[in-house]
Amino acid sequence: MNQMQVHGQNLFILPGGVAEIFLSHRRKQSDDSQVQTIYGRRYGLLKLALQTGAVIYPAYVFGASDMLDQLAPVEIGQDKSKEDTKNTFASMMESLSRKLGGGLTLYYGQYFLPIPYNPQLSMVLGNPIYPVKDTTEPNVCGEKNTCKRIENPTTEQVEELMDRYTNALKCLFEQYKVEAGYPNDTLKVI
Repeated sequence: MNQMQVHGQNLFILPGGVAEIFLSHRRKQSDDSQVQTIYGRRYGLLKLALQTGAVIYPAYVFGASDMLDQLAPVEIGQDKSKEDTKNTFASMMESLSRKLGGGLTLYYGQYFLPIPYNPQLSMVLGNPIYPVKDTTEPNVCGEKNTCKRIENPTTEQVEELMDRYTNALKCLFEQYKVEAGYPNDTLKVI
C-alpha cells in the first residue's frame, strides 16, 4: 500500500465483483423503469480504506447494465418454491463463479454476438468520503494528505463508514438519474 503513496498514484476499484454480474438486466425499451440493484455492502473494501487512510470517491455508471444481455440473470426476490429452470441455471452459474473466484456467465449483444449494444453511458462521481472524519496526515512522501489510519478498525467503525458510503451512492443516483436519462429508476443497495 505504501508503494502507491510513494509514486503518487491512485487506485480505481469497481467493487461490484462477481455478485453484481448476475444482477444485471438490460432494459428492452429506453422508457422502461426498473430497479437497479447493486451490492453495496463492501466491508472488506471499506476496512481496507480505514487501514490505509484511502479517500473513497463514490461513483455510479448509468447505462452500464444496458450494454449486454445475459442468458440467465438472477432474479432477486423471486419465489424459490416455484420451479424455474432459467433462475436455477443462473443460481448454479453464480455459485460456480463464486467457487472459481471469477465471473462465469453467458452474455450476448447485437446479433447474439459479444458485440455490446450502444447505450448512453453517464458516469457520475460524488464528493470524497474520508474514512476517519476530520483527520488528515501527510502520506509517506509528505506530498499529499490522506486520512488518519486505523490499523485494526472495529466492526462499528466499518459499519459507520459503510452507512456513509451507501448513503452517498443513493444520493448520487437520485441526484443524477434524470439528467442521465433514467428518471423512473430506483436504486436498491443490498
